[in-house]
Amino acid sequence: MYDLRSTLFFPLAGDPVGFHHLAVAEWALRQGANMRRVVFILSNGHHPDPTKPGARASAEARLRVLEDSIREAGDPERSYLAARARTAGDALRAGSGNLAVSTLELQLGRPVRTAEAVHELRADSTERLRLYAGADLLRRMADPRIFSDSDLAQLARACTYWVFQRGGDPAEEAVRRLSAARKVELYCRVLSGEGLPDWIAAFLPLSSTHIRNAAEAGDPLGGMLPLSAAARIREESLYQPEGSAYQISDGQGRTQTDWQWQVSALREELWKAAAPVHAALVARAEAGLPRTLAVVETSAAGALTWALAGRSGASRFFVESRFAYDRHAKLSLLGKVTPHSAVSAEMVTALARGMRATAGADFALAESGMAGPPDGKRQSLKQGECWMAFATADSVLTESVSLDPFLTRQEHQLAFAAHALRWIEPFVALPGKQ
Repeated sequence: MYDLRSTLFFPLAGDPVGFHHLAVAEWALRQGANMRRVVFILSNGHHPDPTKPGARASAEARLRVLEDSIREAGDPERSYLAARARTAGDALRAGSGNLAVSTLELQLGRPVRTAEAVHELRADSTERLRLYAGADLLRRMADPRIFSDSDLAQLARACTYWVFQRGGDPAEEAVRRLSAARKVELYCRVLSGEGLPDWIAAFLPLSSTHIRNAAEAGDPLGGMLPLSAAARIREESLYQPEGSAYQISDGQGRTQTDWQWQVSALREELWKAAAPVHAALVARAEAGLPRTLAVVETSAAGALTWALAGRSGASRFFVESRFAYDRHAKLSLLGKVTPHSAVSAEMVTALARGMRATAGADFALAESGMAGPPDGKRQSLKQGECWMAFATADSVLTESVSLDPFLTRQEHQLAFAAHALRWIEPFVALPGKQ
């Protein structure tokens, strides 16, 4: 029996659990002395919501991952979230002492409606059950296919929803829309990010989809969930696309996983972004204008070169490219030690100038970033950040981009390259067409 007055119940519909779940639990435990425990309600994978697919890993496997995560959540040597707290001079409150798991749904082994779970958890208590919700859940609650009128009425009587507001997803608006659509007044406590420590907020963009995609891509998982849980996912191949359940069809006979479709879309976006740059430089060649281009890549890993040199006619402007991944490779191009960070305007400025001079090109494009994703070891906050520079005979221009830090390495690399090409397009356009 749980003490409902001091417990927040946190349904886990998505799988697997990650630092975003633990970060929300941590923020909940900081809301007052009477909030002492967070209980994760582990889904059995049979969603009553017809708009959501079933869980990809078995209930037993997801339970083991969750138990691993709870056990190591507060250990700075095993948990990147706890390590980030320690670096900030703070300590994680969420841990094995105040995090627990409800296996109610696992015992039933069938689709379990939220109202049914709430009824079972409350037992004979008259206390309201505090239930976590995101704005996305509130939007689904407006759909009568997912939550019936009787279910909503029961939840309104029995629950107080703790709604955590994330950036770009206003929870108050979701509450208002739900009330207007279903004519029901839920008790909601909306918690904004005001006062949220940076080391907690940094993990809120993470999602279970990120973790599954990283596992499929072979990327490190230690920056997304505690090390034992990460090792279990890797060793048991929990999210490898071995079955048809992972495949998504485009309706034209092609099937890929969600992550593969994302990478394919980014590669197509990059190819399209290169087309006007290619056309402009060919037009410059025909007009007898400066047109030769050299490229130096670090985090884009050759994506820029592929997009530019992969087209017929590239020989009319493309001079040379270098993939200066290692620090020593950068130094060999610069010819000197630079005190600046690899991810900085100063670094890409020096790289662009050095590449233009070395290649004897009219223009040079340089990029330097951190494709990541976080591995749980390095404390850098720059995953998904990239600086780029474009050097001409007269000047060097710089630009930066910050992406979701939890995207896979390939997604970052392709997105960095596409952004760089879109950025330089007006600089290489024929005079009068900028």
